[in-house]
Amino acid sequence: MVDLLKAVRADVYVLGTRRGKEDSHFGTRQTPGLPDLFVFLPPLPDTPYRQVLWIEVKTPLGKLRAAQRVFRALAEEANGLRYLVGGIDDLIALLEQGGWLKR
Repeated sequence: MVDLLKAVRADVYVLGTRRGKEDSHFGTRQTPGLPDLFVFLPPLPDTPYRQVLWIEVKTPLGKLRAAQRVFRALAEEANGLRYLVGGIDDLIALLEQGGWLKR
């Protein structure tokens, strides 16, 4: 996901952690509800401004926890912010729809 975002010239900040099967540390010490990725999408040709995208990476069966639902609601209320829950296919669809990626 990060590689795809960088390929469309987005600036990506990874907030979530990657854990191996042997890792027994479950706490991230970040505020509960924060998504996995914070992204500045590049400006589109018709605007000089970047758009902000929050991404919570989930499998098709994954569900948001309560704190994640609260954060998503706040992000969706904020002017100009986007919030995506899903995987690579969902990201591709968003980037195509927004004009950052062409097939």
